[in-house]
Amino acid sequence: MNSTSPYFALLRYCLGKKENMSRVITGMDWQELYSFASKQALLGLCFDGIERLGKEYPEELKQNPIGRELLMTWMGKAQQIRRQNMKVNAVAGSSSLC
Repeated sequence: MNSTSPYFALLRYCLGKKENMSRVITGMDWQELYSFASKQALLGLCFDGIERLGKEYPEELKQNPIGRELLMTWMGKAQQIRRQNMKVNAVAGSSSLC
């Protein structure tokens, strides 16, 4: 398995595909995932998936936890993305299309 395979497995999971994530979580380098997601503009999507992982795979995350500092940074970025999306949606909803 090459080094990008876990990222793509996680992305599939984030998009709603049901698959066993135990091995992916166990071997995940969370800092590297954050870097990858940031470069690819996928931080929000990946954070939503991580929130799901916390509910569906709590034991696996206890074995390979995301560091508190990284999790707080990621959470902050996800909130910024949500706020920005709400602003864009509000502007798009209030504008008239010809």
